[in-house]
Amino acid sequence: MLQEGSGLSGIRCLVGFASGKGGVGRSTVLVNLGVMLAEKGAKVGLLDADLEDPGLLPLLGIQGRPEIEEGKIFPFEEYGVKALSLDFLLEGSSPSPSELPQEPSFLQEKLQTVAWGELEYLLIELPPGRGTITRLATQAFPFAGIVLVMTPQTSAVPALGRTAELYRGLKIPIVGVIENMSFLLCPYCLKGIEVFGHGLGRMMSLRLKAAHLGEIPIDPGLRLSGERGEVLVALEPRSPIAEVFKQVADNLVERFKKP
Repeated sequence: MLQEGSGLSGIRCLVGFASGKGGVGRSTVLVNLGVMLAEKGAKVGLLDADLEDPGLLPLLGIQGRPEIEEGKIFPFEEYGVKALSLDFLLEGSSPSPSELPQEPSFLQEKLQTVAWGELEYLLIELPPGRGTITRLATQAFPFAGIVLVMTPQTSAVPALGRTAELYRGLKIPIVGVIENMSFLLCPYCLKGIEVFGHGLGRMMSLRLKAAHLGEIPIDPGLRLSGERGEVLVALEPRSPIAEVFKQVADNLVERFKKP
């Protein structure tokens, strides 16, 4: 468990999800992976720390405001996971990340107001790149590790490499790489069609000496379900895409097994 008084003392493992640039599907990956972990019996929380483009809560069908009682913010609960967006914690502060207080204690104090309860995993979606919130979060949150999400395009590699350098410079381990949009799964023969290329996730995991957590295919159902505020792995637990997320979840759990 994490440090007492941090607001995170009931949480066993904080995992950040980062990318070199936007548009790689971090939110979709995080939501479906978090729900899959919950389906497998884990107690899971999700936190959207991307202030400039928060998109996690709508994918869970969450609207409105969280419940606040005696100064504590209670996360939403949907699909067996607890979920919250950082902007609810920062109300009354500047909405611009560049104008936020630059001390990590600012975010730490805000975290103490959240009633997460007991969790095995708190998965935190970090903004792409190396901006203000990313820097503050890495100092404020006691991350057990970072998962990098990328697409298999050559153009994605340099930015992802710079992002990895940031976390390594802060002594936060890169625990794994997920290649999203890895291939298009043919609905007739179930064979993979390489639309954007394939295999760069595995290459980056080798370069970074991190685990290759998996390859997630392009699936129109992921987009359509997300637009409806539904989670595909919960709706279609026996689908090919659910099986992929199940394997990625198993691989992630393996990285954080207690010795």
